[in-house]
Amino acid sequence: MEVSSWLAPLGPYRRVGTLTACCRFDRTSGPAGSDDARPGHNEHRGIVPLPEPVMTTLVRRGLHGLRYTLFTVSSLLVAAYAFAFLRMRPFNPDDPFMAKFAVSGIDVPMHFFGAGLALLLVPLQASGWIRRRLPALHRTGGWLYAGGVLIGGLGGFSLAFDAHGGWASGAGFLLLSVLWLAVTANGIRLAVAGDFVRHRRWMSHSLALTFAAVTLRVILFVGTGPLALPFDAVYIFSAWTSWSLNMALCELRLRWPQWRGQ
Repeated sequence: MEVSSWLAPLGPYRRVGTLTACCRFDRTSGPAGSDDARPGHNEHRGIVPLPEPVMTTLVRRGLHGLRYTLFTVSSLLVAAYAFAFLRMRPFNPDDPFMAKFAVSGIDVPMHFFGAGLALLLVPLQASGWIRRRLPALHRTGGWLYAGGVLIGGLGGFSLAFDAHGGWASGAGFLLLSVLWLAVTANGIRLAVAGDFVRHRRWMSHSLALTFAAVTLRVILFVGTGPLALPFDAVYIFSAWTSWSLNMALCELRLRWPQWRGQ
């Protein structure tokens, strides 16, 4: 196909250097009745904005990058908190959480270490770029992530029986631990079986459950801070909402392309 054939729809517009990668000059740039749209020909030249599909793509990629950045930063911050807690092991007898942690045995170190490791690897495993271009790194990270979930999930399962707020919150954390272990185990099973489409869906839900550590802290901050609600009520609410909200949003994101195409 000749170059002129695909330039024909532009009519009198002209390509100037590399500027047309992002914009083109309006036909009204030149004198009346002239097709000359060279830059500098008329100081009142106009610029036609990018075609809408290109702008839509740029906006979509920008929003995706922003979401991934926030997702990564928040995961790494909570993971850093978990490892810092393990290293310093602070104790305050007036803090009911610290008092329970002091007599919990190995459950707290297991949960903090396992959940911290899983959170640390969440951005790596969620990256489609790494999955496509560095599959060996993705697989290695996946096995380490699964190990973190196993350790953290078992520790969380044990801690749920003596959770702050009693069974109102403990039941939520217990169900979270069971789902976290089961969903991740099934995702790994599908990967070993070679069913990578379903593997990605199940592991997306596993990452959503892992990210509950971040959501829980956001709910606690907003509920006890700006909203000034009683801590126990917010804590019980977060024990259920931190993971169920993440699961619902994850499923919505997975189904959205199909719904949008209908």
